[in-house]
Amino acid sequence: MEIINFKATDIEAEMQQRTLIEAVRDYLLKFPRVGEFSKMNIDYLPEEAIHHPISPLPSQNGGIISTTIAGDVTKEYMFSFSTRFPYEERVKTHIENSGFLEEFVEWIENNNRNGILPHLPPFKEVQSIEVIQTPSLYFTADGRTAEYLITLRIIYDERR
Repeated sequence: MEIINFKATDIEAEMQQRTLIEAVRDYLLKFPRVGEFSKMNIDYLPEEAIHHPISPLPSQNGGIISTTIAGDVTKEYMFSFSTRFPYEERVKTHIENSGFLEEFVEWIENNNRNGILPHLPPFKEVQSIEVIQTPSLYFTADGRTAEYLITLRIIYDERR
């Protein structure tokens, strides 16, 4: 039996390499319905259904909301959660698509209320995650799929 010893510095080095977008992706993959029939990409939405990419969005002032005298900052991290679903005349399909999106928004809101938040890299502590813009519908050129977009943000403190 081989015993593996991890040094705290090894774990810290690994955690420091973790990005905000990785932390967001890991968190969103916990939404029960994302893994049902789909993939979660970063900055990539293929033409076929069913995919759920996330993409970082720009923030004013580099995302800085406030700074303390000690140099600690409160920041926002804006991102979008997109999804591509089949689009057709059947009302049942539209209800299913809307139901997924409603459940996703409720999941985010309930997690925020209950303190179930993303785990960020060291020296960054999440204060909240929130939906900024509810789902918007966009169509693809072929008319067989539709893209829905939700804008979210994480508020977090960063120690210097």
